[in-house]
Amino acid sequence: VWRILLTLIFLPVRISFFFGRIGYWFTWFFFKGLSAPVDYLQNWLKAQKEGVAQAPQAIIYLVCLPLIFFQHVILAFFSFAFFFQWFVLMLQAYVMTLGAVRWQPVITDAKF
Repeated sequence: VWRILLTLIFLPVRISFFFGRIGYWFTWFFFKGLSAPVDYLQNWLKAQKEGVAQAPQAIIYLVCLPLIFFQHVILAFFSFAFFFQWFVLMLQAYVMTLGAVRWQPVITDAKF
């Protein structure tokens, strides 16, 4: 009887955890999608600067660096979102398992 009652009580938490996890995966997918052009552009920029005179190199940096910086700012906001999504997921998992999951509210300090 207690098991059925607790299952019904924790059903909204389980559903919320499920959708929160899906939201976390979507955020991670878009984070990886936005970081791919940054990585490519940085590698391209490193490859182009060798063997190029200073004037063309300055133009390349003038065009590429603002774009790279803007994309890094966007990625920084994603990391802000990851922090809070992780905290909410950890809180839900801790409550849902009645403390069986190790409490790790900060994603950067989590040990897997």
